[in-house]
Amino acid sequence: MGVTMAFDSINQAQYDVVRTTTSSLRKAAEYTHELRDMLADLFANEHAKDQWGVTFELNPHDTGAVIDTPYGAARAAPVNSVVNGKVQIRYVIEKAVATVEGASGYLCVWEVLVDEAGIVTSSDGETIFARLNTFEHTENRRGVGIIGLSLLYAIGAERSRQ
Repeated sequence: MGVTMAFDSINQAQYDVVRTTTSSLRKAAEYTHELRDMLADLFANEHAKDQWGVTFELNPHDTGAVIDTPYGAARAAPVNSVVNGKVQIRYVIEKAVATVEGASGYLCVWEVLVDEAGIVTSSDGETIFARLNTFEHTENRRGVGIIGLSLLYAIGAERSRQ
């Protein structure tokens, strides 16, 4: 017998969320690109290099990046999603891991969400950047610093083994 899937109709509010998918994702991608560039600038700073030991190499094909830290290698990858009723890009940090059998792969360790208005939030809804395109230099430095140190901590944090 084949597998059957139930058809769950969505409501009007859900229709409205995805009606403008391409324009919403295009705007969110512009802000994600800006966030990625800000992270690259943060980690290129001499103080950050000396104190944190992170390299953040930009992927020329999308808004992703290859990350090297004292805790191991990782990558940043954009994932188009509908989260909390909004079209957003999940900027996912994945740590390079190896299984007991020796196979390699990546484990998602952290993420932030970027919406079409340039608002960056944690996955639990905490606002990190009220707006990425603000002219407030202090707010930008604080927000990118929070994200940079958070992703470094997430890459370094031990995971329980199962």
